[in-house]
Amino acid sequence: MFEIDWQNWINQYGYWAIFLGVMFEGEIVLFIAAFMAAQGYFNIQYVGAIAFIATIIAIQALYHVGDYQGRTWINQHIIQQSRWQKPISIVSGWLHKHQYILMLGFRFMIGCRAITPLMIGAAGIPALRFTLFNVIGGLIWSIAVTALGFWAGEFMREMLQRFHINPWLMAAGLLIIILMAGWIVYRKIASLNKDDTP
Repeated sequence: MFEIDWQNWINQYGYWAIFLGVMFEGEIVLFIAAFMAAQGYFNIQYVGAIAFIATIIAIQALYHVGDYQGRTWINQHIIQQSRWQKPISIVSGWLHKHQYILMLGFRFMIGCRAITPLMIGAAGIPALRFTLFNVIGGLIWSIAVTALGFWAGEFMREMLQRFHINPWLMAAGLLIIILMAGWIVYRKIASLNKDDTP
């Protein structure tokens, strides 16, 4: 019977999967990778470093797309799509009133991460300035999410040993909690932006 050697697969392709996953998805992939590192599947230092490099490349690329295409392209191809209208409204408010905070922390704004560097590039913000904030913000984000995922993995391992809880059930519960917390933060940011609008 054919069996997959998961540890061997992880050793060969796992870090590449993290790199690509962080580039296209972000915190969920990084959280899961750090969670698995706590179980011994990955090296946590490698996970954090790979995530940092991946997010810098992905965000910088989106910035340059926005810078090259400009605001007209965003208006014609993105803003017309209803699912992007609310994130664009949020990012526009922060871009005009809290530009530096936005460039540092937009990775934590669920639903706005992809559109923000596009809009920053289209707004004409200098590349050197954005790159500096991209590196600092990417470092903060990668450390925070990696630490959170690793802590969750450590917590789960301790709970499993102490109470013999089903590991898949507990992992699902932790993921739900993380997603709910992210949604609450997103709603709070949206509310603050709405209150700031004259």
